Amino acid sequence: MSGDVVINELVATSIDRNLRWDENDQPYAGAGPAWWSSSFDDANWDSGALPMGYSVNPLATNLSPKLNNVSPSFYVRKTFNASASEAGSNRSVVLTINFNDGFIAWINGVEVARANMGADKAHIYHDQLAYRASGLTTGTQNFILEDASDLLVEGENILAIQVNNSTINGNMRLDASLKIDETGVDPVLVPLGSTVSYLPGLIEPSANLIEPALLDNPALKNESSDWIELYNSGPGAVSLNGWTLTDDEDEKDQWAFPNGTSIGAGEYLIILADNPDNPIAGATYLHANFKLSSGGDFVGLYDDGGALVSSIVPSFPKQFANHSYGHDGEGGLAYFDVPTPGKENAGALIGKVDAPDFDNKGGFYDGPVTVALTSQTPGALIRYTTDGTEPTLDNGSDYTIPLALSIVTSRKGHVIRARAFLDGYIHSNVKTHTFLIQQDVRLRTSPALVYAGEPQRSLYDPFGVLAINGGTYSGNLWSPTAASDYNNVINRGRAYERPIHAEFYFPDGEVGFRTDVGLRIAASNYSRPRMQLTQTGASPWPANAREKPSFNLYFRDDYGNPSVNLPLNGPDRGINR
Repeated sequence: MSGDVVINELVATSIDRNLRWDENDQPYAGAGPAWWSSSFDDANWDSGALPMGYSVNPLATNLSPKLNNVSPSFYVRKTFNASASEAGSNRSVVLTINFNDGFIAWINGVEVARANMGADKAHIYHDQLAYRASGLTTGTQNFILEDASDLLVEGENILAIQVNNSTINGNMRLDASLKIDETGVDPVLVPLGSTVSYLPGLIEPSANLIEPALLDNPALKNESSDWIELYNSGPGAVSLNGWTLTDDEDEKDQWAFPNGTSIGAGEYLIILADNPDNPIAGATYLHANFKLSSGGDFVGLYDDGGALVSSIVPSFPKQFANHSYGHDGEGGLAYFDVPTPGKENAGALIGKVDAPDFDNKGGFYDGPVTVALTSQTPGALIRYTTDGTEPTLDNGSDYTIPLALSIVTSRKGHVIRARAFLDGYIHSNVKTHTFLIQQDVRLRTSPALVYAGEPQRSLYDPFGVLAINGGTYSGNLWSPTAASDYNNVINRGRAYERPIHAEFYFPDGEVGFRTDVGLRIAASNYSRPRMQLTQTGASPWPANAREKPSFNLYFRDDYGNPSVNLPLNGPDRGINR
């Protein structure tokens, strides 16, 4: 019987804040699936009735103990049914909603409405403030949506709503209904005051696994965890009394299963490898006293007699964010496109494609240069871009011949971003090199710090660090006036950080660093609301203090490098930081 229990799947790296995009080109943070989709499992969410929030009565569910002065957000999912006639109706769906202060709503994974939460399809993090107060207390607002036939399916449907406050305290409230605008009696799909599944905004809801009990105590660390999944393929339950789990082949009894633990026939058991400081009262998951290494690790499962039952020997390979590793159902081991804790593994991938190599590297050049791209993965397709965007199968050009680069202007260069793809593999990381050809002598003899990033997603409107839309300037101070206004410059914090690629070159052409980083605006509280940034397409920007922002760079494991060594006094000096 013990031989029927195997280590089935594991996750050894989690990056909860880096964004990925769903089939509707909507970003979400975490391993997925997106929390607003029909395939998301909200079994560990709380249940409560609308209206919910705090400090605005009446309330059916008071969230003050979990959110007030802790987090500005919460998330709601409501399953509802639509008949064939309702799902086929050519009449509009109407969302009636009381929100304080901002909200985004999805039906069956498609965004249908938002207010005070930035541009359409913008990701708003769990710790991010709404851009504007709603002005509503208990009143409602109607949003006329698309026809029912475009939004609904016969049978089960999902309404998902995210609510963010404009402060971390004050007033917060949500109530909502959904109906079809038919002549006569409107069919109500979701009534006001419905019972919903909800999650306090203490973590990104699409993130990797987290212990639900931690969400009941905001003072506790609530990051998502590495995890190991066991599966019992046998015909009967197996007691795990006396069994152990370890990531050290020389210490097979590193962590013991609590007495009374068993795994039923055809069932899965999840163990979080998070090494908690103290026992967690009311824990949903088991918690091992070790963590897994993303660079590869041994994992072994031993029975009560000390015999090895299941293992990954000598170790699992390097792990990658948003992917898991485990049994592929055909006797082998593989990566998986989406982790599936507690479910059958699916979407097996062989490995990760090696990133493209550049035969000539970025930097200063006195004349034209040719750049050849290669990948060490046989059969890989290399795609590249020249506009700062990331190459994908749908964006960029196929690499076929070496790239011939010549001068653009004496103040501009070429940004080449390349990525390799192969069916059945995880696509490679993006490689970026900037070629500064025949630059103005004043630039050529100065150190160069070069940024490259997605123009719309990382830098400018609608989602970047410099994005400002609408609003008015009164006394040179920006303030929002409409539900669609937003300003990413005013606020501080990780929620307003965006990924870019940065390169530093010394005047002699030697590279100081070349790495992906996080980018934020650097400015005082006085300057931030006064920045106008009306000519962000110009280079250089006008010599106006309100239109020449400074930046901070953040080196993190999430981006690939937690730090860099840079000789601040030049490559020949001995001072590094």
